Amino acid sequence: MPTHLTNDSLRYLLSDRVAAPAFLTTSFAFAVVIYGLTLLIRGVDLWLHLAATATVFNSTVPGVPSDSFKYGIAFNESLCTPLDIEIGGCLVGQDSGWAASTPSVQQSGWLIASNVSSSVIFHSGQEPLFVVTIHDEEDLAAIVPVKSNETSVWSAPSFGIRAKCKNITPQCVPQRGVYNCSAAGYPFLPFNNSNIGYVSNERIPGHIMAKIGDKIVGGNNGPVDAGPGVFPLNPQSVGVQFEWFILNSDTATLTPNEEFSNTPFDAVGVNSDHSNNFANADPSKSGTYHAFADCEMAFYNLTIRYDMGVYNLDGTPEPSNGPFTATMWGPLLNQMINTHLHANLQGRLLAPISQERIMAAVSQEISRLSLAVFAGAVINAPVHNLSFHHSDLVGRYPIAPVIAYTVLLFVYSFVSIGIFVWASIMKTRIVQAPDGTKATSMELTQLQLTDPMMIVAMTFPPANGQDTIHTDPLNSFVEDPNTPRLVVTTEDGPTSDRQFKVRQRIGFNKEGEDAS
Repeated sequence: MPTHLTNDSLRYLLSDRVAAPAFLTTSFAFAVVIYGLTLLIRGVDLWLHLAATATVFNSTVPGVPSDSFKYGIAFNESLCTPLDIEIGGCLVGQDSGWAASTPSVQQSGWLIASNVSSSVIFHSGQEPLFVVTIHDEEDLAAIVPVKSNETSVWSAPSFGIRAKCKNITPQCVPQRGVYNCSAAGYPFLPFNNSNIGYVSNERIPGHIMAKIGDKIVGGNNGPVDAGPGVFPLNPQSVGVQFEWFILNSDTATLTPNEEFSNTPFDAVGVNSDHSNNFANADPSKSGTYHAFADCEMAFYNLTIRYDMGVYNLDGTPEPSNGPFTATMWGPLLNQMINTHLHANLQGRLLAPISQERIMAAVSQEISRLSLAVFAGAVINAPVHNLSFHHSDLVGRYPIAPVIAYTVLLFVYSFVSIGIFVWASIMKTRIVQAPDGTKATSMELTQLQLTDPMMIVAMTFPPANGQDTIHTDPLNSFVEDPNTPRLVVTTEDGPTSDRQFKVRQRIGFNKEGEDAS
């Protein structure tokens, strides 16, 4: 509602010389109410938007598993028959090494252990794999796909290995330059060439062995199983030995971790007091650093859950049965991980850091590398419970302005409905013009609201300021028939259209006829 029309309407209604018609008064009241509600709605709307904030709304939409979502892990049963597994484990009964007749399996496993994720190395249509360590699950290692849809959520089968290693080096007593770990429960450590029929008694740098019943298993080319139908326990303890050949010079010395090894030297270059400090050794001689560990290995069939880049376990891991455990630990007992294991651990085992951190690293690396090499024998499998995350930016509004805005909209709607109902049932009186023409007071009110008096004032200039029309359009029209002003009538035009007729009048005679 323009301001000047509001002011003119107020002046007209408040004039004590003018009797405003009922329709005009009612219409003005409704207009003021609507105008006030409009201002309130605008103000609350401004408050609502000033108080609003934006937030991210996340939703989950179910998906349909397809070949593009084969992120699960399953054993490649084409590598051996079920009978092979039931007798002694798949791929482990070969004298030349684990999976020796399938070089692609070995190559894939080593590349996974080296974190090489190129799809070229894997079978046709297979997703590249790698092994992750889940710290919340006691450093459980699990096989997972290298890539996945970042917005996807799914569960899929996989395999896992967990190792819990402890340091037994202090219990392996050196006797005449040769260690003996019988006190730690591993009389077959340290392992040397004579154990596998070699003439030389030289120890082999790094070895992993286990005892199943009364059988010692594990060797470079020796037996890796306890015989047909004899399977490892799950979990199963294994003994691990580490050896690093250390060179010293006149200007360089190295102090190894004293908590892990009780003496760093073998018979060559050994100190008479078995000191842990290389500085006390003869710099012209070389020495070998020894370390031994007892690792409890557990092998699992499990379900992994992927949720927007994060891997976790879905449910409780299920320990693998005896035949499949014998299959999973094949790379471990065939010494397939020794090179990687020694390279990854050498820096930490020779550094002066806490034994807890060293043993945690040993456990993680043995688990990860054993599972990685074994992963060369797996293929992809379908996922289940597939869904996708969708993120939308939405507005967040405080409750107070929302309620105020909603209430005002309802009030505005009810007022509008009330006006519509009032207009539909209203009755208007008939006004008879001096010439006998009848018009409704609604028509006259409409004429007043549209303010035609400005044109009339310009058309009929006043002869004097008393008896003719006023120059102020608000006072130029009244409804009192005895007041000399203007008379507004309607009549049918030449084409039957209603026409308004405005003329000057002086007053009425006794017969009610126009005396103007």
